Amino acid sequence: MLSYLSPYIPRFADKAHTLRGLLKNDTPWVWDTNYQNCFDDLKTMITEDACLKYYDPSLTITLEVDASQKGLGVALVQNNQPIAFGSKTLTDTQSRYSNIEREMLAIVYRIQRYHTYLYGKGFIVITDHKPLVTICRKPLHAAPPRLQRMLIQVQGYNFEVMYRPGPQLVLADTLSRLPNPENSSEIELDERIDGLIFEPEDPEMYTIALINFSPDKQNTLRAETSKDLKLSALKEVILQGWPEKIQDLPKHLRAFWAFRDELGIETGVIFKGRQVLIPDSMTESILKQLHSSHQGIEKTHRLARESVYWIKMNDDIEKMCRSCSVCIEYQDANPKEPLQPHKVPTKPWQSLASDLFEVNGRHYLLTVDRYSKFPMVDEMHTTSSHAVAQKIQAYVSLFGRPDEILTDNGTQYTGEAFKQFTKEWGVKHITSSPHYPKSNGFIERHVRHIKSIVKKTLKYGGNLQMALLQIRATPIDSKLPSPAELIFGRPVTTLLPSRTDPGKEEHRLNLEQRTANMKEHHDRNSRKELPPLQPGQHVTVLNKERGTWHPATVVEKSTEPRS
Repeated sequence: MLSYLSPYIPRFADKAHTLRGLLKNDTPWVWDTNYQNCFDDLKTMITEDACLKYYDPSLTITLEVDASQKGLGVALVQNNQPIAFGSKTLTDTQSRYSNIEREMLAIVYRIQRYHTYLYGKGFIVITDHKPLVTICRKPLHAAPPRLQRMLIQVQGYNFEVMYRPGPQLVLADTLSRLPNPENSSEIELDERIDGLIFEPEDPEMYTIALINFSPDKQNTLRAETSKDLKLSALKEVILQGWPEKIQDLPKHLRAFWAFRDELGIETGVIFKGRQVLIPDSMTESILKQLHSSHQGIEKTHRLARESVYWIKMNDDIEKMCRSCSVCIEYQDANPKEPLQPHKVPTKPWQSLASDLFEVNGRHYLLTVDRYSKFPMVDEMHTTSSHAVAQKIQAYVSLFGRPDEILTDNGTQYTGEAFKQFTKEWGVKHITSSPHYPKSNGFIERHVRHIKSIVKKTLKYGGNLQMALLQIRATPIDSKLPSPAELIFGRPVTTLLPSRTDPGKEEHRLNLEQRTANMKEHHDRNSRKELPPLQPGQHVTVLNKERGTWHPATVVEKSTEPRS
């Protein structure tokens, strides 16, 4: 370090001459008072103004940082000349951080300390830890929870993280290996980022606040993670730091290389961003939880990606879903459905769709918000128009008045009680084309899906409400969040370990794109649109019951919109 700073120390060669004498072959190594005084003088000089340069606002600022298991080292540099530098000894808790977290802690430490120099001005951060460069460029939710807290602390600064090999990072590397023992103060971070409660000094007292994961299951997860040889080795690599090349990593850990910057450790549990890494001994039980509502492969994939992770998780989910006897017994016949889409709502609970279905002699009312796909299911002891109107009226009083509701032409919806309900509440009632359920394909698809779930749940003694909770908590597709998050503006809590994030914006644009894609896919083999009919025109009409055609005359154009 003295040699690195020698260009900025006046008459360095003369002052270091005494120490160079010890390097001669014929000089015995005896460290006496003269050598000690010379060494102390040189150390003093690198901290004086003779070595440090004045800050120049017009020049680029470089913040060099490094961290060891003992401490942090930082240097503020302009034109390769130090403006300021410092070091800090890590506390016992901080020394147990993973390598990437210690490196990020060094950035937070000195950005806060040099706030006057750095705030409101772009600057460069130099580190010798490559994964730190990658994670700083990713979305915040991709980082482990403790790293998220650190990244939030520096959100108000404009900087770019760049990599430089350790041997070229002389100042910061030296300071981190020989930290100042008198500076071991805590670095303030937010107390919590959606998942971890606290970090006590005693490791045995660690508690994980995984959403809806009981303390007993938390202890089991931590114990099984410690027993798992692969995850134990992974924890050691995360703490000590990843090698420069994947070839230097043990073969059984190379599968984690691609997302190494997203891995972190919290109280004995490994996280991949917001996902919990599950040990091999617990994957079977987690798979059963994921598939408890017997959803399809893609839906189960989406639910899993919200909370858990293990190597080959997608393959295990696909294998489980394909071999599930319940799903095989109730799988769809996969009929073809031409699609005539309705206008996409612009906000939640603006447009509803409703229908009735029957399972094992029990009648159910299904009402779905067309914007969020949020389903409401109730068993009906009577299916009269009055009972249906009262139940939907209860939904309206709870969530607000919708603009319209789409139904079929069943007597439950054409009865006087339902007409009175829509009139009193000012709700526009739109019915589908007679004898053509595909015209309201949205609710028909939801009836098939929910009816299948109800059948499986009732036959095998499951909990219907728990199954509905998972349906509402499962993302709609890769671009849209869950129905619950769309309608409530937040995710709902399930029985799976997870960490929730704020919802994304512009869901309406994604919904419109998804509807357009579905129409294009379903209408590829549909016939062309028929010409409009005119009053007085002679036509033939199909009698659906007899299957015969009969002559008829068009009287007038219906006021109902085309479906």
